[in-house]
Amino acid sequence: MVPKLTRAAAGGLVAAALAGCAAAAATPAVWQLSAFAVLARGGYDGVLTVAEVRRHGDVGLGAADGLNGEMVVVDGRFYQFLADGRVVVPPDSMRVPFAAVTFWKGGRDVPARPGLRYGSSFDAAVDSLLPSADAFYVLRMEGTWDVVVARTFSPPGRPYPPLRGVAADTFTLESARGTMVGFRQPSYADPLSIPGYHLHFIDAERARGGHVLGFTTRDVRLQVSERPDFTVRTPPAGPAAPGGR
Repeated sequence: MVPKLTRAAAGGLVAAALAGCAAAAATPAVWQLSAFAVLARGGYDGVLTVAEVRRHGDVGLGAADGLNGEMVVVDGRFYQFLADGRVVVPPDSMRVPFAAVTFWKGGRDVPARPGLRYGSSFDAAVDSLLPSADAFYVLRMEGTWDVVVARTFSPPGRPYPPLRGVAADTFTLESARGTMVGFRQPSYADPLSIPGYHLHFIDAERARGGHVLGFTTRDVRLQVSERPDFTVRTPPAGPAAPGGR
């Protein structure tokens, strides 16, 4: 005999399904504008405005139009790093060639003891505590670092050279207090994105910052949140090839 599904039972199944969908939707995706490979080969012309990118996240990082420096997004505010690491707030109308953002809803606290070094002991310590190396994670750190080594770019002239040919302005911040945000992405993300850790730093005064090349932790709080979905907005088709018009 086939059991009958009562109206109450059916309603319960529907409610459970909707609850499951709501739970899945509650975790925002990593949203990326363009592929990193496009930026790397010289695709520096802006595609979407700062205002448009903000609709997809309130924390993350990116590059400025024409590669006039890089950017960080903290609490929904965009900050642009000029050639010397000096910070300015870009207008909402500025176009962006590359960005990766998500909505920050808090994360799991991960121990980050003093003396961890980016690129070695920091990566190993955090990786050992992640549930999977094949997932996408957003990271946020607040506190003080013994040292932060960062870089940004001066805008290259046309025709745009590939990223490896652009002169970088590298600088060191000692006893640096501020915020560091970014992503830890799996190896298969290449060439759409940057595998491993990709972090940008801005100091507490919102005066200097850049793309992180190295650091040593002192007293920081690290929070990590997994992102089950990764969405890429492809650059528009058109006659202009990467490298400028």
